[in-house]
Amino acid sequence: MRSQRKSHKVSALKCRAFTDKVVELTVQEQSSDIAKDMARGMIEASVPEMQRDCLSKATKMEISCALQAHSLEELELCEGKQATASRPSQVSCAALADKIIELTVQDQPSESAAIVAASLSPLKPVIINNCISMGTEAEVSCALRAKSLDDLDRCD
Repeated sequence: MRSQRKSHKVSALKCRAFTDKVVELTVQEQSSDIAKDMARGMIEASVPEMQRDCLSKATKMEISCALQAHSLEELELCEGKQATASRPSQVSCAALADKIIELTVQDQPSESAAIVAASLSPLKPVIINNCISMGTEAEVSCALRAKSLDDLDRCD
């Protein structure tokens, strides 16, 4: 949670799996072999654009949902709906801010711990706002169980 940069980014591998799923579902819904071949040709032409859009706009939750879809109708339900489905509460994010400070201070020599904590305290509102707008309940839950900054990093 310390670095929000990758909270919702989707890997190229996941985007490839997503586009493969779109092709599969599009072809599957056609009734004849000729229609399936035509659909495959048409949809495969747009794969590079779908992958670019996936990499730049999709969230992990949207892609996870899409990869579990069994029809184009189910696939459409994943768009946007999942992107904000599990945002953490203000209370959880405030606890996260305290946890980040606690973990940062725990490795400091006792004589400088109070100074470090005081210098980080003004950042709490920023951490809370970023958490609410970009974090997920799962990430916050993981972060609150962290025993070290390394554990915290693994929650992204």
